[in-house]
Amino acid sequence: MLRIIGGTLALLFPLFTGIMPAPEGPRPGTSAARVPAAVLYDTIRTDLHAYSWPMRTSRAMTSSFGEYRTTHFHAGMDISTGDTIGLPVIAARSGYVARVTISANGYGKLLYIHHPDGYTTTYAHLFGFPDWLQTAVHEEQMRQGCYPIEVDFDPGRFPVAAGQVVAFAGESGSGSAHLHFEIRDENNNTINPLLTSGISITDDLFPVYRGAMFVPLTPNARVNGDHAIDRIAVHEQRSGVFTLKGTPTVAGAVGIAVDVRDRSNLSRFLHGFHHLRFFVDGAQVMGVTYDRVPLHDGNQIRLVYVRDPSIRSREHFHKLYIDTYHRLPIFPGFGPGSGIIQTDRMTPGVHGFRVECEDFNGNIAVLTGSFRTEPSVPSQPAAALPPGTFHVDPDAAGSIRPDGVPVTISYDPGSVFSPVDISVENLDDPDEHGVDVEPHGFPLDGGFRFRLRVPPDRRHTGAYTRSGGESWSFQSRIEPDSAGMATVTLRRFLGDIALLEDAVPPSIFAVSVSSSDPKSSISFRFRDNLSGVEYKEVMVYIDGIMVIPEIDGEHRRATAQPLSPLAKGTHRLTIHVSDHMGNMASVERQFHVR
Repeated sequence: MLRIIGGTLALLFPLFTGIMPAPEGPRPGTSAARVPAAVLYDTIRTDLHAYSWPMRTSRAMTSSFGEYRTTHFHAGMDISTGDTIGLPVIAARSGYVARVTISANGYGKLLYIHHPDGYTTTYAHLFGFPDWLQTAVHEEQMRQGCYPIEVDFDPGRFPVAAGQVVAFAGESGSGSAHLHFEIRDENNNTINPLLTSGISITDDLFPVYRGAMFVPLTPNARVNGDHAIDRIAVHEQRSGVFTLKGTPTVAGAVGIAVDVRDRSNLSRFLHGFHHLRFFVDGAQVMGVTYDRVPLHDGNQIRLVYVRDPSIRSREHFHKLYIDTYHRLPIFPGFGPGSGIIQTDRMTPGVHGFRVECEDFNGNIAVLTGSFRTEPSVPSQPAAALPPGTFHVDPDAAGSIRPDGVPVTISYDPGSVFSPVDISVENLDDPDEHGVDVEPHGFPLDGGFRFRLRVPPDRRHTGAYTRSGGESWSFQSRIEPDSAGMATVTLRRFLGDIALLEDAVPPSIFAVSVSSSDPKSSISFRFRDNLSGVEYKEVMVYIDGIMVIPEIDGEHRRATAQPLSPLAKGTHRLTIHVSDHMGNMASVERQFHVR
């Protein structure tokens, strides 16, 4: 297995001769509870060719399946609408409308269609729905008294035929106008839509390599004499053919990673790829295939891309090696240890490698290069952990009580994917009652529980987290127990945790009423200083009658319009906006309909 020490890797699993791939299966030494990907992602049990393109537009894909996102894999494909709002969206296969969710951010307006094979297609960032569905959605919003809703429908209520218009594309939730489309199996795992012949794109362009890096994976590993990541430039000889500039010298356990993107004819955007294959001295030692990705385990994306402060925001270096246990289905036939260069098991001298990146239309770009191996430097005895640093093993339960830091951290077996040494310190700002837990952004499996004392003199206390310089993110309201303590759980990434007071209500501003005709339209902006706006508590009333607003959480604005024309004369507008801590702001004003 691999040991990760504050972001530095140390090999603990048995090393294979040279760079032989490890067999797929459970992580060595783990219990059966650590389920391998092969169990979670079984074979595709349907005829995917029965699915078709979900829009009546040109087949322009702006984002592909499995692409890198900061905290998850892109779980579907994005289809261009040419920045046009309101284009028809059609059912990719016959079935029935199973669910509609409306949110102010994220997927925005999202439609689920369930199909006879047990699979589901989803359509996100919608502008709206046909009248037969829009009426039911609005009735549910009025029943719940808010804009965000989740509503499930009985199978017989809204049957749909393949090719039937079921929605209209928009820009709700986040991003500019486009359609985000997914295919999910019976276990809610997402499947690459391009696996079906009915959903295809025009693409005769080769993927493009943008760079490579060599990564030392153990304390005694070296790249060109240093224990540091070394970027190596690549040269494009001709379309689809790239070479590494230079021959780095490596010692010990070293991995290679590449920044490679695909292109397609009808899009100006770079995409993800379908296959990566890695060969050393003519033998394949690692492979990646993006046919499926997890929908709810997306933080594992940080297990397959290199994380280093030197990597810029638009750079994404995909590992050509597997250095930790995971539950991902993207490495068919390869397990932990695959692709790692182990120079002590190789003949000293120059070795050649080859990387093949293939897109879904079969265009293959090749990167070739070489590296020189030499023996690793002698291992040094493991140094004692510094004060405030603690070792966590994936297979163990434990409790951490750092000196001088008022927190108790507990965890169960399976808390992390691989061993890690974490450091725990008080936050620098005394007004931020919490702890700084490094390494920031380290992906968690089961996670950690943090028991903190709640400041007795603070009202409206909430739990917040942040990682890597991000702003505070609200997690939950806090109610202390009889001992004055509260427990906060980190489930996705390590970072800062704080119990903060938020007694300041949101701001409502830029209120505008267009009353030139009886169908008066209302718009306003809002913002909050800490916990964030609770979108279920954004309320609009005209003459005391509730009007459901359209809420754009990305741009912090809302619009509303009464369902029925207003009578001529004076009317009263009331707006309430609350944050997650229950602080409410209100605005009242009169307007006149002529």
